[in-house]
Amino acid sequence: VTKSGYGKRIVYHMDPRPLHRVFTGLARRYERDLLPLEPELDLSAGETPLIMSGRPYRSLERLLELLDEPYYTGFTVLMMTDGDVLARAPGSARDHQAWPGGYLDHVREVMNTAVVLYEALGSMRWLPFDLPDALAVLFAHDLEKPWAYEEKDGSWFLRAEFRDREFAHAFRVRKLASCGVRLPESLERAM
Repeated sequence: VTKSGYGKRIVYHMDPRPLHRVFTGLARRYERDLLPLEPELDLSAGETPLIMSGRPYRSLERLLELLDEPYYTGFTVLMMTDGDVLARAPGSARDHQAWPGGYLDHVREVMNTAVVLYEALGSMRWLPFDLPDALAVLFAHDLEKPWAYEEKDGSWFLRAEFRDREFAHAFRVRKLASCGVRLPESLERAM
């Protein structure tokens, strides 16, 4: 077990890559997978330490690095090909992250929250999924939003066709397929 000092506290950090797998219904964790926290923190990449928890607030790029294939490559391709649309999109029309760029802020927020919750809950009980799968679902869960909203006279409006949940879901699936990602049925349902 490796540890590192973070202020006056000692922080243990488990690499969130799926190095533990479920075998015969049990989550196996290995001490060799514990890594120090500080080397992951890169202030130049827009990461900031969360003072209360001692956990880094990761950039979207760093969060994508936690994904397995084909998600890492597919989502990186999506960010490169549609990055301008994603970067300008609001997170919603008038609620959470309702500003230009709010969509990516929302995605980063929920993915960072998932890392913290996965580590906390995973230390207390077995989880029926691994962190990369959860992060893939969270990255894709609102993937239609950058194309669903249009701006008129300084306000954002949801396009009529995206009010249909089935249409929005089918759009997400098509957008994922366009970057080479096909989620297994269990993850597609979670999305």
